[in-house]
Amino acid sequence: METNASRTLARLAGTWETTGVLVADDGETEAWRGRDIYEFLPGGLHLAHRVDVVISGERRQSLEILTPSPQPDGGILQTSYEQDGSIEHSNGVVDSRGRYAIDAGDARAILAFTGPTTMSARWELRCAAGTWREWMRVTFRRIDASR
Repeated sequence: METNASRTLARLAGTWETTGVLVADDGETEAWRGRDIYEFLPGGLHLAHRVDVVISGERRQSLEILTPSPQPDGGILQTSYEQDGSIEHSNGVVDSRGRYAIDAGDARAILAFTGPTTMSARWELRCAAGTWREWMRVTFRRIDASR
């Protein structure tokens, strides 16, 4: 049965050229770039997301597994394995506008499909006072849809 979660995973599948801007506490920005590859694991249920970016001159890589929740239209469970050994968990849901909203506790994002071969994301961090501040803006351009 097709759900919002399975449709979102299918739209993510492929290789994306990624550019972004980090936003510091003082509002200063720093550009970065890289590549994101989303590909279905055998069986077509789980999606592997490989991140390979260069930020502040440092290469950063991670592997994330996205899995539709077992609850009907319960969103997407995400587990990210970082190169420093840390593991992060987050949850994603598709909102009424078709955007993918990610809740990672002290970070959150809205990912929007902006065209057949483009998407964008805006990340925010939770501040000590409980408010949110912009952390990162990301633009994705699909360069291969064969995943």
